[in-house]
Amino acid sequence: MESRCASAAVDAHYHALCSDPAGEQVAAISVREAVSLCQDGPPRYGAPREIGHYSILADGDDFEYADGDVAKRYLRARIPFRPMWNLNDGYESAVRASWISLTPAECLLRWIIRNKGKVVASSTNEVQSESVRTDFICCRLCFCVLMCTPYKEKIAWRIVASRHRGVVYLHVHPTKKEVHQYLKERDHCSWDRITYWGVKFHRVMSTSEPGVPPKEDELVRERDSYNTVLRGHIGSHTFVISGEVKAVDSSVQCEPGSTGSYVEFKTNCLISTEGQRSTFAKKKLLVWWAQSRLLGVPKGLCGFRHDNGIVMRVQEFDVKTMPDKAKGLWSEDVCMRFLNDMLNFIKEHVEGDDGRTVYLLKYEPSSCQITCKRLADPGKLYSLPDWFLKGIEGC
Repeated sequence: MESRCASAAVDAHYHALCSDPAGEQVAAISVREAVSLCQDGPPRYGAPREIGHYSILADGDDFEYADGDVAKRYLRARIPFRPMWNLNDGYESAVRASWISLTPAECLLRWIIRNKGKVVASSTNEVQSESVRTDFICCRLCFCVLMCTPYKEKIAWRIVASRHRGVVYLHVHPTKKEVHQYLKERDHCSWDRITYWGVKFHRVMSTSEPGVPPKEDELVRERDSYNTVLRGHIGSHTFVISGEVKAVDSSVQCEPGSTGSYVEFKTNCLISTEGQRSTFAKKKLLVWWAQSRLLGVPKGLCGFRHDNGIVMRVQEFDVKTMPDKAKGLWSEDVCMRFLNDMLNFIKEHVEGDDGRTVYLLKYEPSSCQITCKRLADPGKLYSLPDWFLKGIEGC
């Protein structure tokens, strides 16, 4: 009985996440209109520089912030030509975690509180203020969602925005469809197993220490992650973003702050037809490129598997050439221009500077329109946490 009550409470929490809060619409723009406005050349996207890092340790609905690199992983030294890895290994004993939670995004805010001087300008120091000027702070997912929108017009999204002392904070909020799909599929064996395969491949391809072989019986903790914090700019917009680093290639020598040793991982079913090849380039390669481009990750490794989870081969992809492999399916220039123009749109319409005025940006596939709504009563689900505002206002 207790278990059922607990489950009902969790489900109620998830449904609350996707509620449609009341507010006043202040602006709207169609995706096609936004794309048509992108007539200039692509905005300059400067190579982001690492300014810090942190780890997240997850168990169920609990996510623990860990200052440091306790969850950092290193690319395995040797990758077999025909690996034959069984990604089902360890499935029953894995430490599971919620895939719909706002807590991981809040971990970036915890890092900011501990590193204010790297992110938020002091109001009493004009020289320092210019050197750490920041227009946007968010997790990588926010920018990834925006830049992929012109080619993922059937996927709805919601992004929450609020401005505090000149900085616009963004975070992705789950949609009703995402929550309902998650609740429907979380106990569905095939979906759960495919999700696990991606995490297991990450563990098989990496180690907790450089130069040592992977532990075949290592306990898989699904959402433990090592996250980098980067400073960068696109066009005239400066930003600080965080994102998970799947592994570091210890054989690559880099200067401090460089992202040149980062590696991304993906899994995909074996490709045997032209249709499958086109789908891979159109859908998976787009998101993979966007994720990697934003963090300055130079290469990715994809494990191609059978439908039963056996990895047959691992292929390396150069992030710079990913758009060429998808020529005619999506354009790097369109993605970067759209992201830049959406940041202009957000800057123009998100007002207030106290961190407590909250806006909800929503994309609806049925109308292909992005709306911006000022929320009447955002509550805790949509607002920046009180502990963060108190902590950041003290700097």
